[in-house]
Amino acid sequence: FAAVKRDGKWGFLDNRGKIAILPAFDEVTYFKSGFAKAKKDGKWGFIDKAGRWVIEAQFLALFHFYEGLAGAYHKAKIGFIDKTGKFVIEPEFENVGVFSEGLAPAKKKSGYGYIDNSGEFVILPQYQEALNFYYGLAAVKLDGKWGFIDKSGKIVIAPQYDEAFYVNRDG
Repeated sequence: FAAVKRDGKWGFLDNRGKIAILPAFDEVTYFKSGFAKAKKDGKWGFIDKAGRWVIEAQFLALFHFYEGLAGAYHKAKIGFIDKTGKFVIEPEFENVGVFSEGLAPAKKKSGYGYIDNSGEFVILPQYQEALNFYYGLAAVKLDGKWGFIDKSGKIVIAPQYDEAFYVNRDG
């Protein structure tokens, strides 16, 4: 599908250039795992490839689904919803990443840590910034420098770098 805008509204074309989903949305994103995020009247939800609401537009912002859960903003906090739109991890975080390798970075006042899919911290909040896990490691910022931890929270590469990011997630 390709997203297209007509008369101020977004919809989608199929691979032959025909309208697959009529332009009816204020904003849209790409499809991932069969769902696209769509915005209507200032709220975000998910639509399917037929343009039907799978999860009604009700959130201030949304993440795509990763490992069956999507981050969702509700009343200035973020939690995680399942594919029915129900919060399975209550909105209690200031910021989050997406689930990867069973964990997601999540921020509380004390900093970033990592939660499991039940919402429990398995690596306590202590970092200034934190990225998702890839291949067993996650980049974290501690005392102004970036390093890498393993899934137990052990520092594997000491924080010593000014910046860090993943270049190739597929090896």
